Amino acid sequence: MRTIIETAVEADGPELLSAIESGQSDGVFKMIATRRPNPVLSYLWENSRTRIGIIRDRQQRIAAQFCVSPGEYYVNGSPCSVGYVGGVRKHPDFNGILDWKAMAAYVKDIGCELYTCSFLGESEIFSRKRKHFPQLFPLTGYTTYMINPKAVPYKKTDGFSFRVMTGQDRSRALAFVNREGSRYQFAPAVSSFSQFYGLKESDCYLMEKDGEIKAFGALWNQSSYKQYIVTEYKSYMKWMEKLSWLFQMLGYIPMPKKNTVLDFPSLSFFYAEAGDKDLYENFLARIGEEVVKQYPMFLIGMAHKHPNRPSIQKMKSIHFDSMLYYVRYDNDLVPEEERPVHCECALL
Repeated sequence: MRTIIETAVEADGPELLSAIESGQSDGVFKMIATRRPNPVLSYLWENSRTRIGIIRDRQQRIAAQFCVSPGEYYVNGSPCSVGYVGGVRKHPDFNGILDWKAMAAYVKDIGCELYTCSFLGESEIFSRKRKHFPQLFPLTGYTTYMINPKAVPYKKTDGFSFRVMTGQDRSRALAFVNREGSRYQFAPAVSSFSQFYGLKESDCYLMEKDGEIKAFGALWNQSSYKQYIVTEYKSYMKWMEKLSWLFQMLGYIPMPKKNTVLDFPSLSFFYAEAGDKDLYENFLARIGEEVVKQYPMFLIGMAHKHPNRPSIQKMKSIHFDSMLYYVRYDNDLVPEEERPVHCECALL
């Protein structure tokens, strides 16, 4: 029987939420990555062009779901339509086999030039060429770092001003972010900071010298529509939970309280002029002082060959690795390997 994939609507939200929260990550701790209060609204707030595909079982219950979030990203120095495919969930009560061919056709129908996706670790299953499924080409290894702002090891350098962006800075800041972003593969092409739900001008910071922007970054807190909740610690993590105060003294983040939404920003759209190491670390020293006023930690994601990754690696962190892939379908566009990748973890 042919699989029918519907596009979810707001009324499907409660059932989607149930499926999302039934699938906790299970290792030395259990964590829910969820989208309260309504996953459909959450995805659409994040990107109004997002489509959520759902597959129903014979009783018309949602058996599986996935989403495609299209946007404009720089590829080979020019804006390109790219769809990020994620949010793949199979309801634990569904014992059937997912129709990957139908899901691939649904994704292709979105009409983007390229698509990206991520997996924890490498995925040999999909990286091989198959008859009814597009080949996934490895893009980059990727690490997400959870950092205690009190432990940023860098010092501020004199001669720079650091401040919150104002409306008068908007056009210069956009020009800077797009100029620097175009040096990388899959950095977002930003037409307006307001295109990112919940990101305010007061969350954006400039570092300048002689009136010229030398670095930019934003503290984007998405917890109003995308949440992470630790529900259980196991094994040695039980002891780490009890000794959270000690790990903070050693420069690591405090252990999250169980069954509480993690409150943190992602350091987003962070660029230093021409990737300059000194400018990058100078900004980190300053933004760390801002984070500590409001939050116990912040996140940043780095592609493994990003030129500024060594500056992040020097900081104590809790981190986890994933692998990013891209899909061309019938498109001949191939990302140039000599350009490093810059993907925003807040958009994955």
